[in-house]
Amino acid sequence: MGWIMSTVNAAALFTLVILAGNASAVEPGKTLVWPGGGKGEVLFEGDDHAEKGYTCEDCHPGLFSMKHGTAKITMAALDRGGFCGACHNGTTTFSTKDPKKCHECHKGGKKREKHAEHDGKKKHAHDD
Repeated sequence: MGWIMSTVNAAALFTLVILAGNASAVEPGKTLVWPGGGKGEVLFEGDDHAEKGYTCEDCHPGLFSMKHGTAKITMAALDRGGFCGACHNGTTTFSTKDPKKCHECHKGGKKREKHAEHDGKKKHAHDD
């Protein structure tokens, strides 16, 4: 009887460890990278979101598919509240429309120094 309880306890512990690992926004220490267009690569740090209490289920499958590479993420879609823009809206957290916050997501690769000019006015970089 003792070995049965040991086996059950070991299985329960294993299950808890697996579930705990799946509860974070992205696997601990993992970074997802998107090309990000002219502003440079977009880095999604799972640890940053997990530290704020977010889990996979907060975004998947509602905002993002679980299959990597299927989402057509554009700045225009984010600015309309799609994908990351559902929370990065200026209310829940910083807005994707705030030109002073580009560096929060666009952390790598080639970056533009200024927004493009359009008809004498600053063109919103997300219109590209």
